[in-house]
Order: sequence, then structure tokens, then C-alpha cells
Amino acid sequence: MVSYNVIGIRMLMLNISELKQIQGFPKDYKLIGTQTEQKKYIGNAVEVNQAKAIVSNLLSVLHK
Repeated sequence: MVSYNVIGIRMLMLNISELKQIQGFPKDYKLIGTQTEQKKYIGNAVEVNQAKAIVSNLLSVLHK
């Protein structure tokens, strides 16, 4: 990075509310547990829109 004159950049971690938003959780969705546990729950979750698409596809196949 120094060769491109880019200095002073550091790794920023996303907070719990940002992670929930990325995964499609409602803003008022409450998670319990420590910060580490909450990040684990969010990381193990299926993104809401993707879950809807999977279920819709399965339903259309089952109704044929």
C-alpha cells in the first residue's frame, strides 16, 4: 500500500447492527448473548431474501 501512497488505513470491524442489516434482519430485531455469540448467530443465518427465494422455489416444485 505504501508504494501507492496509501497510508493510515486500518481494518475496521462491522458492528452488530451493521451485520444484522447486511443479513436483512429488521432494525428492531433483538439478539441475545455476548457480542461474540451474536456475531456467530448472524454469521450462521441465511440472508432473508435468499431464504425467501429458496422456499418459493421449493414450493413451486412441490406444487407441480
